[in-house]
Amino acid sequence: MVTVNDYAQPVIADALEMRQDKTPVVSSLSPTRGSIAGNYALTITGTGFGTTVNDVSVTIDKIACVVQTVTATQIVCTVGARPTYTLPELSVMVAHRQSANKGNSFMYIEKWSESATWGGESPPREGDSVFIPKGQNVLVDVSPPKLKAVMIEGQLVFNDQDLTF
Repeated sequence: MVTVNDYAQPVIADALEMRQDKTPVVSSLSPTRGSIAGNYALTITGTGFGTTVNDVSVTIDKIACVVQTVTATQIVCTVGARPTYTLPELSVMVAHRQSANKGNSFMYIEKWSESATWGGESPPREGDSVFIPKGQNVLVDVSPPKLKAVMIEGQLVFNDQDLTF
């Protein structure tokens, strides 16, 4: 028996087959993070993607990444805007087959230095308190001023550069 959505289905012997050569595989993403505003290209590299745009769908955090081009080893899609904070999730489907992602993920992220991160206001100033809610990812791309408090339920990410926090 195979159960799907709590509904048991009988399986005929030898009727269920898992074949690696039929499974699309995602080996890398570029970029691996980007703005919540969307509208930029994401390149997905791997194998088994086919060549038909209409056979491929990509979602990031349940938001469509509109497929522009497909080759057997590469998908290019336009990242959609993420209006609310959600937990990260990457899905690549080819001809109704889920891909094997091999640990690849994409992170919507906002830069500390941008006013959009702070609801259109200036970035925090000296003595301010900062709250990063669950689901929000903030890239510390500049050294912030001395803050009164920082409460993090989401993620604070540091680039590979020297910063003071």
